[in-house]
Amino acid sequence: EVLPDVALSFAAPDGAYFRPSNYDGTFHGPVWARDALASSYNVPAVVLAERVSVPRLLETLAPPGCDSLDKTPEHYGLALALRDGEIRVLELAASYATLAREGERRAVCGYIDDPRCAAAGTRVLDPDAARLVLDMLSDDRAREPAFGARSALAFEFPAATKTGTSKGFRDNVAVGVTTEVTVAVWVGNFDGAPMRDVSGVTGAGPLMHAVLEQANARRPGRSFGAPSQ
Repeated sequence: EVLPDVALSFAAPDGAYFRPSNYDGTFHGPVWARDALASSYNVPAVVLAERVSVPRLLETLAPPGCDSLDKTPEHYGLALALRDGEIRVLELAASYATLAREGERRAVCGYIDDPRCAAAGTRVLDPDAARLVLDMLSDDRAREPAFGARSALAFEFPAATKTGTSKGFRDNVAVGVTTEVTVAVWVGNFDGAPMRDVSGVTGAGPLMHAVLEQANARRPGRSFGAPSQ
């Protein structure tokens, strides 16, 4: 599907207007949904969030076990599609691990032999939808327009990766997922002070890359299941 990445205004709950922009300060015109997700373009994400509705988006993002997103849909608004809702790093990791389990969410384990790791999970996402998202986020070509060919998000083994950078460079995250391991890294100042132009791909990204490389060497991941379409 082709989505618009152009200057758009969206009505906010407080009567104001929400005008999302991209990290690189430019718009890219009509873009494929695959390229928009892999390259972290913001406007297409908001367009889809409006189509889906914020209540449904919140319901998908905050299943049992993700307790930080406890405000109303009106509180978050469409900016929820752009990570404008604070959650714990462990919750973020669990959410991406849910994709690797093809939509099954499990409790966060404290250590490798924690019995909760073997406990049955809860299905919160259609398996084919999870496979499709993983396929997009592991597509190095699709993220090249934003991150280049050999960024910290690219691996020699099957891995789905995503970054996030808050407004004003207050903090950033990077997540890497294989079928065996999920790594989530947060970078920022504990007092909330902004950093100097440090984004997810330059801040948390290299740390995530190094950890996932080591983890995959010990527990190699397999290829992700192919989506049906």
